[in-house]
Parts: sequence; structure tokens; C-alpha cells
Amino acid sequence: MAEFRDGGVFGNDVILVAPSGIVINGSALVHQNWPYYLYYHYYKTFDGNVLTGTYVYTDKNSKTYTNVADLTDMDIDFPASLDTIPKSEELVIFWAGDAIGTDETIEVSFFEYNDTTTLFSVTNDQLGDTSISISIADLAGLNNGLHNITLDRMKAVDLQAATAKGGVMAVEYTTNKNCEVID
Repeated sequence: MAEFRDGGVFGNDVILVAPSGIVINGSALVHQNWPYYLYYHYYKTFDGNVLTGTYVYTDKNSKTYTNVADLTDMDIDFPASLDTIPKSEELVIFWAGDAIGTDETIEVSFFEYNDTTTLFSVTNDQLGDTSISISIADLAGLNNGLHNITLDRMKAVDLQAATAKGGVMAVEYTTNKNCEVID
């Protein structure tokens, strides 16, 4: 996904007009208003895992800027044994993958099964940590039954090539799992 703004992260959205454009790994990103016309972004979906993405942005003067998003070594996964979550005790998830690195954040989010509404999320950005804790108070608000949980590793990355106005890049590796929540 790519967003273009004039005036910083809270600035006005920019819609690219030819010859301007953005591609990733040679494929054009598609423009989308989402959600409800609050902001514009460009996206591309690939089948399977894509661990590196080469973005090429072309400006209105046909000048190109190439940046690589590298998710190598960012993989993260739930422990295989996590299939039932009792609400009566704190949940500590020791993920499979590297400890939290510089400028990284790990986030776990809970969703009702077959629903995209986030019930709650917990983050950890403590350098060197290998787990994330979910309190009894957070778990108490969940209904019993099947839930979908996502585990995200996010990292801020410097642009390799930026316009005079600058920019930021964030990379994110996401995995999910269904778990049964019980009393």
C-alpha cells in the first residue's frame, strides 16, 4: 500500500495523475478511497508471501524514486500450542520469531470469528522482548467461542530515495490464528 500526502502525515491526500504513478515489483498499484472517502491510497494484492517489495514512484516530471520494503527476518508466528484461551488468567504469547528489534512494534489483535471489527489490541515495543501479555481485564470482555487473532510485526524504515518533501516507510508482517475463548 502507498499513500501520498501534501503537508505531512495529516496533510491533504494527493491523487496521482499521469505521468505520476506507483508500482511494486513491476505491477501498478490500484487507487482506492478507503474507508468512506476519508483518505486515498494505492494498493496491490499478491498471492502467497512477498518478503521484498520494490516500489517505484514516478513524479509529475517523470523522475523515479525507488525504495525497497524488506520483510526478510520479520516473520513471526503464534506458538503451535495456542488453541484455547481461558479468560480467567493472563495470556502471555511467546511468538516464534526474532526478539523485538530497533524501531519495531509487535501487536496482537482480537476479532470475533468472521468479523473484521477489532475488539482490542495490545502492543509491545520493548527492545529484546520475545513475548506479549494480554491482561485478564482485556480477556474478560471477550465472548466465549471462536476468535481470530492477528500477530503483527511492524517496523519504521528510512526511505532509500525520497522527494524533497520527504516521506516515511513502514513494513509489516502479519499472521493470524483462530482460537477458542473459554471461561
